[in-house]
This record gives sequence, C-alpha cells and structure tokens, in this order.
Amino acid sequence: MLKAQFFIRENSLIIRFQGELDQQYIEKMRIKVTELINNYHIKYLIINCKQLDFIDSSGIGFILGRYNQLKKINGEIIICEMNDFIERIVRISGLIRICKIKRTENEATIYVEGCNGKIYENAI
Repeated sequence: MLKAQFFIRENSLIIRFQGELDQQYIEKMRIKVTELINNYHIKYLIINCKQLDFIDSSGIGFILGRYNQLKKINGEIIICEMNDFIERIVRISGLIRICKIKRTENEATIYVEGCNGKIYENAI
C-alpha cells in the first residue's frame, strides 16, 4: 500500500511517501502530481523517501516522467531521506545522475530556496 502527503511551498512540491511505490499506485500518483505541478506552477519536486519501503521500475518511470515534465521549465527533482535499499535503487537506475540527492528534507528545502535567490545566515 502507498500513502503520500503533499505539501506546496512557494514553487516547490514536497511529497512524503509511505509504503511501496509500485505499479499498483503509479497511474493515480502520476495524474495527481502532474496536476499539482501544472496548477501551482511547481518548479521543484522534493521526494521524501523516509518511509518508502519499496520502489519498482514503474516508480522509477514515474520519477523520470516528472523529471521530463520539470526539465521543460528548468525545474529539478530532489530526493531525500533515503534508506539503504532506496538509495541503491536510485543509484542503479541512474536517477542519481538527473536528480539532486540531499540527506534530509530540510537540506532539500534549503537547497531549493537557495535556488530561488534567498540567502540564509547561520548563527555560530
């Protein structure tokens, strides 16, 4: 079973997956995410894999499709919070060459907001 939470922050869409991203759920997910990207002028897609247990080739295809959609507007996909299994799949599939990889969702949002020209100061 797959559950997904969607959050929109400026021109970023954050998806937090839980469960298995496989063929059974891909079509609904593709339609939903495509609509969100188009309707909210999304440029950055952050995929949080913290609670993602499994991804198959259709899940990889889903990510590739969103990459192609965002590439047309110079957008990017950022994948974060991967466990060892998901990270291995991302590397083997070649997604690592077209998606940015960040350790945490916070790092991903800071990266995206940095891409939007914002400056962050850290107190030391």
